[in-house]
Amino acid sequence: MTFERLIHKIIDYEKSVTRTWQSDAIAVKMKGMITLNEPQIWTLIGVFAAALLGLTTVITQSFTRTMSANMETMSANFRGIETRLDSMAVQVDAKFDTMNERIDGLKTEMTLRFERVDERFERVDERFEQVDKRFEQVESRIDGVGNRLTTIEKQVAGIDGDVQLLMKQAFPK
Repeated sequence: MTFERLIHKIIDYEKSVTRTWQSDAIAVKMKGMITLNEPQIWTLIGVFAAALLGLTTVITQSFTRTMSANMETMSANFRGIETRLDSMAVQVDAKFDTMNERIDGLKTEMTLRFERVDERFERVDERFEQVDKRFEQVESRIDGVGNRLTTIEKQVAGIDGDVQLLMKQAFPK
């Protein structure tokens, strides 16, 4: 059997079933089927509509209550999270305050140390000024000694000339 024959058989079967069903429905209708204008049908339609409406109402109410309960649970969870975040914020603030105090303490300590170093530099500057003054005094003394030596050299040179003159007069050649 080929694929095409199989498809043709399926199509033929569907046509025969459809014709049988349509002919059965027509036969049932003609044998005294109830029409939509009878009161029992409208009663059943009303009952089904009321049941569907009631079921829809119950499902809606249940869904609303479930959503409300879930919303309250979520709200409680968010409040818990908010409480935790608030406590964490307080802890972080406390740590920042502690760090600020430490930094302020270090600033104060560094300021005091720098002031001490500045005082020491001022004392060193004063000492250097004193040393400079002493060097100036030593230089002026050395200059004075140098002047005296120059004067002594002139006197020795003068004496040397006098001694040579005396030697020439005392010991002529």
